[in-house]
Amino acid sequence: GEDERAHPYLLQAAELFEEIGLADYAQRHRAAAEVRPSPAELRPQLLHALLTVRESGSAEQLLQILAALLYVHRELEEWRDLIPVAEEIISLGHEDAGIWSTLADARSQMEDKAGAAQAYAKAVDVGVDHPMLLRNYAGCLIEIDRLDEAETQLDRAAALEPDAPYLALHRASLAK
Repeated sequence: GEDERAHPYLLQAAELFEEIGLADYAQRHRAAAEVRPSPAELRPQLLHALLTVRESGSAEQLLQILAALLYVHRELEEWRDLIPVAEEIISLGHEDAGIWSTLADARSQMEDKAGAAQAYAKAVDVGVDHPMLLRNYAGCLIEIDRLDEAETQLDRAAALEPDAPYLALHRASLAK
C-alpha cells in the first residue's frame, strides 16, 4: 500500500506533528513521504519541530525528533551539528552502542580523537561485540598512541572477523 512505499522517517514525523498540534506539517510530511525528500530538505522542518516540542512536547517526542535530526546530520556529514544532538539524546537516557558509535565517529571527524576514544569505549561497553566498531575504536586508540589498548581491541575484532578489512592496516600501524 501507500504507507509501505513511504519513507518511514517522514511518516514518523507526520505522526509527531499531528500529536503536537501541527496538522499542516503532518499533512505535508505524509504527502512528502512519497517523494522522499533529501535530508537537507528535512532539516529546517525538524529544527522547527524541535523548538515546538521543547516548548510543549513530551520527552518521547523530543527523543524522536532528535533521532530524526541525528539521522539528517549523519547523512549530510554535519559532524559539528551532530555532536550536541547525540549528546542530548544520551543525556535523555537513551544509550546504546549505535548512538555512542555515531558520537565517536563525529568526534573523530572533528579531530577530537580523545573524545572519540571515550565514546567508542562507551559503545563497546553498552553494546555487543561488533568487529567494525572494535576496529574503529582500535584505529582511534592508535591515533592517540594508546597502543596496548588498541591491540586488545584488534584482537577482539580479529576473533570475530579474522579477514576483516583494515585489520592488517591497523596491525601495521601498531608495528610502527
